[in-house]
Amino acid sequence: MGWTKFDALLWKLREKDSWVTGPTWPTGPSWWPVWPTGPTGPTGPTWVTGPTWLTWPTWSTWPTWPSWWPIWPTWITGPTGPTWLTGPTGPTWPTWANSTVPWPTGPKGTTWTTGPTGPTGPNSIVPWPTWPTWPTWPTWPTWPTWTASVVPWPTGPTGITWPTGPTWANSTVPWPTGPTWTTGPTWPTWPTGPTGPAQTFATASEVTTGTETGKAINPDAFAWSDYGKRIMEIKVVDDATALTTWDWKVIVVIPIELNWWNLVAAHAMVSTVSSSWTPTYQIRNVTQAADMLSTRITIDASEYTSYTAATAPVIDTSNDDVATGDRIAVDKDVAGTGEKWDTIVLTFQLP
Repeated sequence: MGWTKFDALLWKLREKDSWVTGPTWPTGPSWWPVWPTGPTGPTGPTWVTGPTWLTWPTWSTWPTWPSWWPIWPTWITGPTGPTWLTGPTGPTWPTWANSTVPWPTGPKGTTWTTGPTGPTGPNSIVPWPTWPTWPTWPTWPTWPTWTASVVPWPTGPTGITWPTGPTWANSTVPWPTGPTWTTGPTWPTWPTGPTGPAQTFATASEVTTGTETGKAINPDAFAWSDYGKRIMEIKVVDDATALTTWDWKVIVVIPIELNWWNLVAAHAMVSTVSSSWTPTYQIRNVTQAADMLSTRITIDASEYTSYTAATAPVIDTSNDDVATGDRIAVDKDVAGTGEKWDTIVLTFQLP
């Protein structure tokens, strides 16, 4: 049987399925510089995976026509054609990177546009330095609040002035200036509290009268009041005897409790009044040989004491002090008429 149209169709189909060798991709130029690894840029978008190319089947026998193939007329069975040998298995697709294996020409796919050009790295082979971590500023202790203090808070030492950091070479970004610390708030001056009431002290006369309340008593005021006085009463003669004039009518001694005290008052009394004349007395420090009165004690006629005398006795302040063991004498200078029981009252007080 001769060459049929069916045989011609099969030949055309076989020519269509033949693989052709694609062009050989050139190796990149040798002058391409080896650039240092720049900083890792942001992750780009994830491209959609392209379609997986079907592996062409290895033909041993011509496949049965699919069911969708149009119904051809039944041809007269021709002679059995030659059995086609199984072709060689094609190469495994390599990972393409500077490969010298030519890429076989497959069906023409979509031409992809050139992606965006990434940012140009700095013109430097020195890697960009890592910014240093600034130390944490210490927490300054809280200043205590002073209440009613007269001691000023001392001025602390001046803190260290930190130098300005260096400017990095091959960089247009200056080293940042640290923050300027502002002056902290001025602590308010605490107002002085109100002045409390002043402590007042009673005077000697107020201590004597006892009429001032709310006042304190200091030792001096107490000593100079009537409560600080010591009284010595001297009975010169008995009640039935009239005392005549003369010195040394009686002598007493100053005890240790009155050492360096002063005579501040001197008076006299009688139990029987004088009908005439004025009984008169002098107080004399025998040890110091000095009269202690500049104006003597007198009792007026018909009077019992010198407290009501027309002329009051006066102490000689130049000779008023006494010491332990001093002998004190009572001198009677003028005698009254009929008066009896002469008695002397001496009062001493701290100077």
